[in-house]
Amino acid sequence: MIKKMALSILKRYTNFNYYSQETWQEWYNNFGNYLFFTELGGYKFMIDTWNHPELKNKIIKFNKNRNNLNIDETNKDKINIEKIDF
Repeated sequence: MIKKMALSILKRYTNFNYYSQETWQEWYNNFGNYLFFTELGGYKFMIDTWNHPELKNKIIKFNKNRNNLNIDETNKDKINIEKIDF
Protein backbone atom coordinates (compact mmCIF):
# COMPACT_ATOMS: atom_id res chain seq x y z
CA MET A 1 0.00 0.00 0.00
CA ILE A 2 2.69 2.51 1.01
CA LYS A 3 4.90 1.58 -1.97
CA LYS A 4 1.96 2.00 -4.36
CA MET A 5 1.16 5.40 -2.85
CA ALA A 6 4.80 6.52 -3.06
CA LEU A 7 5.05 5.50 -6.72
CA SER A 8 1.80 7.32 -7.46
CA ILE A 9 3.09 10.51 -5.82
CA LEU A 10 6.41 10.30 -7.66
CA LYS A 11 4.61 9.88 -10.97
CA ARG A 12 2.23 12.74 -10.19
CA TYR A 13 4.95 15.22 -9.28
CA THR A 14 7.58 14.26 -11.88
CA ASN A 15 5.68 12.85 -14.90
CA PHE A 16 8.04 9.86 -14.87
CA ASN A 17 6.84 6.32 -14.30
CA TYR A 18 9.37 3.88 -12.87
CA TYR A 19 8.49 0.76 -10.91
CA SER A 20 11.42 0.22 -8.57
CA GLN A 21 13.11 2.13 -5.82
CA GLU A 22 16.48 1.43 -7.46
CA THR A 23 15.43 3.08 -10.73
CA TRP A 24 14.04 6.11 -8.91
CA GLN A 25 17.27 6.41 -6.93
CA GLU A 26 19.32 6.17 -10.12
CA TRP A 27 17.07 8.81 -11.75
CA TYR A 28 17.61 11.13 -8.78
CA ASN A 29 21.37 10.52 -8.78
CA ASN A 30 21.52 11.44 -12.48
CA PHE A 31 19.13 14.38 -12.55
CA GLY A 32 18.71 15.57 -8.95
CA ASN A 33 21.10 18.50 -9.40
CA TYR A 34 18.95 19.77 -12.29
CA LEU A 35 15.52 19.58 -10.62
CA PHE A 36 13.36 22.59 -9.95
CA PHE A 37 9.79 22.91 -8.73
CA THR A 38 7.26 24.82 -10.79
CA GLU A 39 3.73 25.90 -10.06
CA LEU A 40 3.19 26.87 -13.68
CA GLY A 41 3.46 23.34 -14.99
CA GLY A 42 0.93 21.93 -12.55
CA TYR A 43 3.04 21.77 -9.38
CA LYS A 44 5.72 19.48 -10.75
CA PHE A 45 9.40 18.77 -10.29
CA MET A 46 10.98 19.34 -13.68
CA ILE A 47 14.47 18.76 -15.04
CA ASP A 48 16.08 21.97 -16.28
CA THR A 49 16.59 21.18 -19.95
CA TRP A 50 16.36 24.87 -20.86
CA ASN A 51 19.76 25.69 -19.37
CA HIS A 52 21.06 22.15 -19.95
CA PRO A 53 19.75 21.02 -23.37
CA GLU A 54 22.16 18.07 -23.39
CA LEU A 55 19.93 16.49 -20.72
CA LYS A 56 17.09 15.88 -23.21
CA ASN A 57 18.97 13.05 -24.91
CA LYS A 58 20.26 11.77 -21.58
CA ILE A 59 16.68 11.52 -20.24
CA ILE A 60 15.46 9.71 -23.36
CA LYS A 61 18.41 7.30 -23.20
CA PHE A 62 17.80 6.74 -19.47
CA ASN A 63 14.17 5.82 -20.15
CA LYS A 64 14.96 3.54 -23.09
CA ASN A 65 17.61 1.69 -21.09
CA ARG A 66 15.07 0.99 -18.36
CA ASN A 67 12.25 -0.03 -20.70
CA ASN A 68 10.07 2.81 -19.44
CA LEU A 69 7.05 1.94 -21.54
CA ASN A 70 3.82 3.86 -21.46
CA ILE A 71 0.61 2.41 -22.84
CA ASP A 72 -1.40 4.87 -24.87
CA GLU A 73 -4.79 4.99 -23.13
CA THR A 74 -6.67 5.54 -26.40
CA ASN A 75 -5.11 2.45 -27.97
CA LYS A 76 -3.98 -0.08 -25.40
CA ASP A 77 -2.55 -2.33 -28.12
CA LYS A 78 0.00 0.34 -29.02
CA ILE A 79 2.99 0.69 -26.71
CA ASN A 80 5.31 3.71 -26.96
CA ILE A 81 8.56 4.47 -25.22
CA GLU A 82 8.05 7.68 -23.30
CA LYS A 83 9.67 10.64 -25.02
CA ILE A 84 10.45 13.52 -22.72
CA ASP A 85 10.57 16.98 -24.23
CA PHE A 86 10.30 19.86 -21.81
